Amino acid sequence: ATFTPTTPPAGVCVMEDGEDGDNTNLFGGYWYTYQDGTGAAVVPVPETAGGGTFAMTAGGYNGSAYAANFNGTVGPITAANNDYPSIGMGSQLNPMAGAPPEGTGQVTDISACGGISFYAKGNGKQYHVKIPYSNVDGTSKTGFDDYRYDFTAAASWTLVDIPFALFSQAGWGTEYPL
Repeated sequence: ATFTPTTPPAGVCVMEDGEDGDNTNLFGGYWYTYQDGTGAAVVPVPETAGGGTFAMTAGGYNGSAYAANFNGTVGPITAANNDYPSIGMGSQLNPMAGAPPEGTGQVTDISACGGISFYAKGNGKQYHVKIPYSNVDGTSKTGFDDYRYDFTAAASWTLVDIPFALFSQAGWGTEYPL
């Protein structure tokens, strides 16, 4: 399918509603899962690990047709080996946001947006939303000390509404303005 940009109402920044069921958000970027480190396994399996294209899962908040969904396991941290296993799900803000050769490092201006909101349903454990900052070549501008916000995913659908002002860096990397 050919991407057709959707302009949200003034003052509203809608990245995705999931209702089309595909892996492309309303900015043209794509959804993906990732896994890294010993003992990390995520479903859907990432394309980089031999899986297929990310697909929305049937059944979302308040009767919506689809939701972005992932699950998996994370192995123990082995700091002595610099092994910090992780799994997750993400979405780029435009089709060319990645580093070459897949992308051009294209930037999406979201300065008119006030934050990130979504409905989450989980297992009562803590998760986080992170905003990574990368150079065009894919290297981290923050030394991987990305802006993040931690939340607990309740067993029932719950609104997670995060103004950008609540995101913060841990302080061990390179300070970079949000």
